[in-house]
Amino acid sequence: MQTAKSTSVTQTAITPMLQPEQLQHLVALLAPALQSMLNASTADVMTITDFAKVSGVSDRIVWQWLDEGILLRAPTDKAGKKKTRVLVNVYAWREKLRQQAVNCRYIASKA
Repeated sequence: MQTAKSTSVTQTAITPMLQPEQLQHLVALLAPALQSMLNASTADVMTITDFAKVSGVSDRIVWQWLDEGILLRAPTDKAGKKKTRVLVNVYAWREKLRQQAVNCRYIASKA
């Protein structure tokens, strides 16, 4: 049986997997998708269509959740009540999911 020998890895022995032009092209292709995902994950309010797309459900289901009180409408000022576009309160939705996770009996509480 051979004994294991340690080998030193130097910077010259490591070859890059992608050329700089290829990496730049890949970043340019991925940037719009990453930007939309980041916007969706950090938004406090969303339109019905955006929330349905991010959640993977239909617009009809989102409207049903709003009617049943599962989702909350985003608060609007007096000028916003005249508009017909309904916004979903995503902040409240995330907080509701967080509270469900905290109260889950399968997750050990660290507090």
